[in-house]
Amino acid sequence: MSQKPGLPRLRTACWFYLTVCTLLVCIPQKSNANDKPNLARQFSLIQQTHASEISDDGNYVAFLWNITGKNEVWVYDIQNPFPSQITFFDQDVVDMKWIPKSTELVITVRNDLGNDELYKLDRFGYHLKALSDNPNATFILKAFSRDGAFLAYASNKREPNVLDAYLINLKTLKHTLIAAENQQIEPISFSPKGSYVLISKGNPQISNHLFLVNAKTLKQIQLTNKKVAARYEGGNWTPDGKGFYTATTYKRDQKTLALMTLVKRRRKIVRGKLSPIDLGDACLTNFNLSNDGKYFTYSLLDDGNYHTVIQNLKTRRNIEIEDAHDLVKVGFTADSQTFILTYSNATNPSQTVLFDPKTKKQTAISRFNLAGLSAKDFVKPQTMSYISFDRAEIPGLLFMPKGSKVDSSLTMVVIFQSNPSSGLKKEFKPLIQYLISQNFAVLVPAIRGSAGYGEAYLNADNGKKRLIAIHDAIKAADWVAQSGLADPGKIVALGCEYGGFLSHHVASSDSGSWAAAISINGYMDLRAMLKTGKPHLSKILHHEYGDPEIDGDFLRSISPQFAADSLYRPLLMIYDQTQLGEEKEKSMNNYIKIVKKNGGLVETEFLNEKNLAKPKTKETVFSTITQFIDKHVRYRE
Repeated sequence: MSQKPGLPRLRTACWFYLTVCTLLVCIPQKSNANDKPNLARQFSLIQQTHASEISDDGNYVAFLWNITGKNEVWVYDIQNPFPSQITFFDQDVVDMKWIPKSTELVITVRNDLGNDELYKLDRFGYHLKALSDNPNATFILKAFSRDGAFLAYASNKREPNVLDAYLINLKTLKHTLIAAENQQIEPISFSPKGSYVLISKGNPQISNHLFLVNAKTLKQIQLTNKKVAARYEGGNWTPDGKGFYTATTYKRDQKTLALMTLVKRRRKIVRGKLSPIDLGDACLTNFNLSNDGKYFTYSLLDDGNYHTVIQNLKTRRNIEIEDAHDLVKVGFTADSQTFILTYSNATNPSQTVLFDPKTKKQTAISRFNLAGLSAKDFVKPQTMSYISFDRAEIPGLLFMPKGSKVDSSLTMVVIFQSNPSSGLKKEFKPLIQYLISQNFAVLVPAIRGSAGYGEAYLNADNGKKRLIAIHDAIKAADWVAQSGLADPGKIVALGCEYGGFLSHHVASSDSGSWAAAISINGYMDLRAMLKTGKPHLSKILHHEYGDPEIDGDFLRSISPQFAADSLYRPLLMIYDQTQLGEEKEKSMNNYIKIVKKNGGLVETEFLNEKNLAKPKTKETVFSTITQFIDKHVRYRE
């Protein structure tokens, strides 16, 4: 993708934990040991804007920016694009949307309890008003009616274990519960005239169904076939209100696009008719229909590569876009006169621009800084795959330093993703690029459970099949050792949260190829993690890992906390002490004590800063990782 000066990167992760999991490694050259603090600080100082949103009138752009050490909302006038910070919270702003037909926004702020709260404010930051009414519950911003009168959100304020669907009258601030059952319910979108609210019942990550709720009577109509289990995501309505587009796995292994047409009998909607659209074997990541129905766009992801199509539905012609192979998402202004394009690849910061379909002119609407680093030094990954223990093929991304000799002299860092269902994406990740620039090779495998390779692959690690994913992770080192791309004795595992859990297993495995492991906030006790997680997410987590009561013995058997006597390799544990709690900290200290008593090697770094996105805290993490790998792998005697 050609570099567009002044255009920023979008966020590569929503919070610091995900960033350090997928990106966080920094190891300088031995001969430049004095540069460690400076290099660590440079990469910790990279800031970026993301989640750019344009107002209905096309005059104002809002975006999130972490230049203050946390995400805040900034706004600029298109005619005078010097941004102004309009929020000043102690916590991160995690989401925002312009209210249609106005210059006001609704934003989501994560409070000290880890719950999301909703606020309304204008483009200057004035008239800030809380919309949520319970700090002990979470509020998920979902959709607005097209006239801007109502906001739909999901919340667990009625019952902590489930989400219900609500509406807010944004003029009176009255909340209305429109759907509640003993299962997850989330609003998706309003029909064009606002007469109906499309909702999802069940979990869209497991199996769900779509219903229409009459906004006045609250009567529900089921649209999807209740006899067929499938996942449905999103609902973009056609202008005439006769149907909507959705993403689904209905009778398919791979998520694809479908049109849901409303079937009427005696002028009343009685059911839906689903018409899948064949998009091939690639995974559908997003889609969008302009409000006037003139333009439609969708993006496919295949082994980390994006393919985005924008079509003029009236002329049936595709819109030609510069660098279309790097285009990951497209939005439209309310009048469809302007597109909002988001570009991303491994060697350029993510960039968001406004695009005029008539003149083809692109205008930057976001910012970034690389803290003095040069994008010219970044390298592209190549796709690869390796064979796991049962002959299954595991895809991945391989990054090799520029000019490196394939002579088994390199150190390879294998990075496991923080979420079991994360997918491979060729996105710009600054700390991975830093690692490569210091002559390290990097492998990011998509072990079973990863998204983007079909439903069977996604669910291959669920419950007691977790051992499959663990063995997939361990087998990555065999491929590295046999490839000749790195020193077989210098392979390091790195992971955050779930990736940290896998790194613990690597450190405890009897595979001779691994040299060391690093765990950042890694899951030590799965049963405890499941019990203390957010209650409304419990069904998702139980589906993924198992029920802590029913599957307690199995979860204990694979939890690193209870395998301290089988640690074979040097292990670095980095944890946010403010989130450990007294009981977890006691368990961790006991684990460390047993490891050391048995002659194992474990080093720890406990962080006391609540906001881990602050540059100083990130710098500490980077330097700690550097020192550990230098000492125990790269330059060991």
